[in-house]
Formats: sequence, structure tokens, C-alpha cells
Amino acid sequence: MSTESVKQKFNTAENVFGYAEHVYINEQQEPFTDDPTDELPTKPSELSIFHAPSDIDEYFHALKTQRILLVDCFDDKILLAAFYGLVDKIEEGYEKKHFSFENQKTDVQLELFLKEKIGRGEKVIIGVDLQTNLQSEGFLKPMRSENPINIGTIKQQLQIKERMLICYANSQFIQGTLVGKRSSFHFPRWHIPFLSPLLKAYFNDDTANSLEKQILQQRHYGLWDENNSVREFYGLISGYLRNGTGQLREEVENRSLYSEGDSVADFLKEIRTVRAKELVQDDLVKNTVLYVATFFPGLNRHDFDDLVSLLLKGERTTMMLESQVEGRRGRMRTVRTSEERDAPEIWSKNQDKILKECSLQIIRSETGSHVIDFSLPYLREKLKKHLEQKSLYIRHFEKIQKYKLHNGILLNIDFNISSKLIENVMTLSAEMAIAEPSRFGKPWLIAIIGKIKEDYTKEVNKIQAHFGNEREMLDMFSNVGIDISNKDTIAQSLVLKLLSAGAKEAVALKEKEVLQQVQQYTTQLISRLSELIYKMLKYPQL
Repeated sequence: MSTESVKQKFNTAENVFGYAEHVYINEQQEPFTDDPTDELPTKPSELSIFHAPSDIDEYFHALKTQRILLVDCFDDKILLAAFYGLVDKIEEGYEKKHFSFENQKTDVQLELFLKEKIGRGEKVIIGVDLQTNLQSEGFLKPMRSENPINIGTIKQQLQIKERMLICYANSQFIQGTLVGKRSSFHFPRWHIPFLSPLLKAYFNDDTANSLEKQILQQRHYGLWDENNSVREFYGLISGYLRNGTGQLREEVENRSLYSEGDSVADFLKEIRTVRAKELVQDDLVKNTVLYVATFFPGLNRHDFDDLVSLLLKGERTTMMLESQVEGRRGRMRTVRTSEERDAPEIWSKNQDKILKECSLQIIRSETGSHVIDFSLPYLREKLKKHLEQKSLYIRHFEKIQKYKLHNGILLNIDFNISSKLIENVMTLSAEMAIAEPSRFGKPWLIAIIGKIKEDYTKEVNKIQAHFGNEREMLDMFSNVGIDISNKDTIAQSLVLKLLSAGAKEAVALKEKEVLQQVQQYTTQLISRLSELIYKMLKYPQL
């Protein structure tokens, strides 16, 4: 969704975007005017286990004739392997370049790749890594033009300059960007189903083919993704494989016991070894851990620990203690007593035990980092329904909003806050806007923008007042008269005037520097808020 369409949609919500622009200080990022690309990185070694899909030649031909190809898959490694497979087919003489929208705030449009010199200015193939953000969506917009003349011009210019573009993205982004849009995508799209290449990365071909056939048949009955969601289906398959091939085999074998016509819901309840309902008990610490694991997937241990500690801060809870006492006849018996303790202390001293009791484990993510995730992938979707019924669902979100002087995690430009945590906060904020629109929807957004404006105005006034006082003091020194009849004070007065003039110039420069820092900070806030609104508008309910 383009920035313009986001604005139009919010015209009915008291023009939130217009208000945001009013606060924006007109400090827009300068667009690129030269080559924004880098050299294509070397193909990662871990991609060698993924074989090129059988239809790669067909889509390589489409790339050569149409000059632009969009590639997407739910699995990032399969996606990247397919991208490098296409690049490897390029004949000699083509320069290989790369551009990524990851953490990219500068405005880079498709037009730049059509007109400006890229690389040596000769034949070139460019990989464009699209991310889930406004910049990537804006980059794709010209390719969805309803005007056939525009599309023809794009192809012609790329043909003349002997350039090809491979745009690649996760399918989740492509679904939200292209599916259901009025104007279609006018260049070839290669959507790669994840199941076959993912299975062949872990099993030999015969075993992979057999498992694929069984899984697809089971999915036909609704035994994998009950909501008919490819994203959920991918999450289950990849999750089980991440825990070991044996777990996936066991899950496939369990589902093979299903008889057509039986209740799917009842059958799945029967084969699941851990039920979400049983995990959510009257235990503040455990429920908080489950809340973080459910709504903040992909956090490393440090971020996970910090967020749980933040949500438990200031909370006290009752802990049951067991002790052995000797009875009258010398027999030992167990006595249970309750004791109130600080919730953060319980979490700090019993982390490993609590994680295990919550069916959580430390796994290696696709990027190679250690993250905390459920040992049984189906638990996340099931736990959402149970946790949404708990009071902590609202209470914890309010704590996240009020983190650090009521700015909330989302509006703290803190380098110690990971991008994954911010991404999860944005997703949860959109879900909360649906669940509680009167509290966390339009009124909350307007309040945020108002607070940004208020904080900015206060900070600017404070800076100007501070440096204004310094300038007044320096003016007093610079206006000191020179008594030429007194030779002893002539040199002293001249030095004072020279120093005050230099000091005033230094004060002016320092004031400008500090104001620029405040402007940059506020610009970052508005940028993050724009990303939040962009994510919220992906939900049809909003």
C-alpha cells in the first residue's frame, strides 16, 4: 500500500496521516540520485542443501524476455537459493549487483534503475531484496500500473540498457501487497511452494516424495492448517523439522490414523500431547512467559528475559512451597505452604524450569541465532485464544505502551531494543486495535501523534531558551566599550570582544546541531509510526 493510499484511508480517521505530516518538521530523507546498489554477496554455504526447483529454466526465460521477475516463497532460504540459481544462469559479461530494502529509509524508486548508471553502466542483473515496509511496496507500484504504456516503457528502457531485475520477497509480504488488489502485477511472478524443496533439504528424494504425498493428502482433510492458512501450514512443517526430522515423521504418522468423516477438531485434540488450555493456569509468572512466547516470536534469550522482567516488574505473586516434616511416629510427610514473593525474582531464579514447564526451548533460527520457541509448533496459535481471555492480555500490552516515561517500546528510539521486538510490538498493536478499537485504535494513534508534537515543541522551546540565555550573556561582553584613555584596559577589552564574537558563532553552531538531533529523533518516530499504520491497514477489519 502506497503512502498516498494510506493517507486516503485515514481521511475518515480525523486525517491521522495529515496530522503526522504536520509534526514531521519537513525533514524528509533525500532521494538517491546515483547508484544505490552494492556488489552481489557471495552465495551462503548453507543454501547448498536446497536444490533448484524444476521450473527454474521456464522462469529464467521469462526474466530474459520480460526483464523483471518477482520471486516469492514462505521459506527465506528456499527463496534465496532460487534467486542465486537464477543469477548463476546469467551468461558471462553481466555485472551482478544487489540492493536491499532492509532498514532502508531513503526513497528508492524503480525509475532509478531505469535511468541512472548502475555499476559499470554496461550489462547488469540486479537482485532487489524486498522487505515488509512502505518503501518496498512503493517500489512495486509502477509494476502494477493499469496503463499498458507505462509497463511497455519500463520493459523497453530495461531492454535498451541491457538490465534485468530479480525482485524477491517472502510470500507473506507479497500476499498482503498484491493479492486482492484491483490492478494486477504486469510482470512474471514465480511463486515457489515450500513443501517439496523443504522436505528434500532434510530427507532423500524417495522419503521426501512419500512424505509430501501424505502431508498434502492430510492437509486436504484440514489436519495441518485448520484455518486453511499457508502461513500456518509453513509454520508447523518448518517448526517440526527444526526440532528434528523424527518429530515431523511422528506427526505425519499420527495424522495417518485419521478416518475420513470423523471430526477433525476432536482427532487433533486426541493426538496432541500437550494442550494449550492445560498450560494456561492461575500462575502469573508462567502465563507471562507464555504471553511473551506467543505474541513475540523469534526473540533471543536476552530480549525474551528483558521483556518478561519488564512485564513482571512491581508484581507480587503467591508461590507454593513444599517441605518435609517429621510426624508423631517419625514418619515424614509433605507440607505445602503459600508464600508471597516478587514475581521478577521467581522468574530470575527459575528460568530454565519455567521454560521447560511452558513447553519452550532454545532453538537455532534461520539466521543462526538462538531464539526461544515452543517445542510443539501448534501451541502458539492455540495459546492465543486462551491468553486473550486473561486480564494480563490487556494489562501487559498497557505496560508495553507505557515503557519508559509513557512513550512505550514502540516510540523509544533505543538501539538496545531489537528490530524483532519492534516488529512484534507493531503486529500486536494492530491486533489490539482490532480487539479493543476504542482504546487502542484511532484514539490511541491520535494521542501518540499529539504527544510527539507536544514533546517536540517542548524540546525545541527548551533548547532555544537555553541558547538564547547564552547569547544574551555574550552580547553583554561584546557591547563592552573601549576606554582608549586607559592603555591597561584596551587590550583586555579587545580580547573580550573577539572571544565573545567567536563564542556567539560557536553557540549558534551548537544550537543548530542540537536542533538537528531533535529533528532526526522526531523523524525516526514518525517513520516508525508510519510503519505501524502501514501494518495496521493490512488488516481488513481496520
